[in-house]
Amino acid sequence: MMRCKSLLALGLSATILAAPSAFADQPRQPFGHEEVTVEFRYKSWESPKDNSRTIRRLVVRACTTPGVKLAVTRLSEHVCVREMLDKTIAQLGRKQIADLHFAATGRRIADAQLASAR
Repeated sequence: MMRCKSLLALGLSATILAAPSAFADQPRQPFGHEEVTVEFRYKSWESPKDNSRTIRRLVVRACTTPGVKLAVTRLSEHVCVREMLDKTIAQLGRKQIADLHFAATGRRIADAQLASAR
């Protein structure tokens, strides 16, 4: 049995409230934007549903912070999760995971996007 692993790293400029940079000489993101990166290894021996859950858990962890937040922060985190999840699944290019994503969210990943990921 051949085990195949796909590595996916995605950077997304997300709308999360970011603390001001401590170093003035570093390039800074606009206020309210922070670079978020997720690394996912597709596990071919797991079901598409399990891989989909893992992707969602990683994206939610990357886009959210624990604790009580202002409504605007919660909204920003929700937008981050939605955008990053869509882009991650499109970049992964797996039809079964895209179908599970559509069933859970109602947002379809176009077949052209999936084909371009391969």
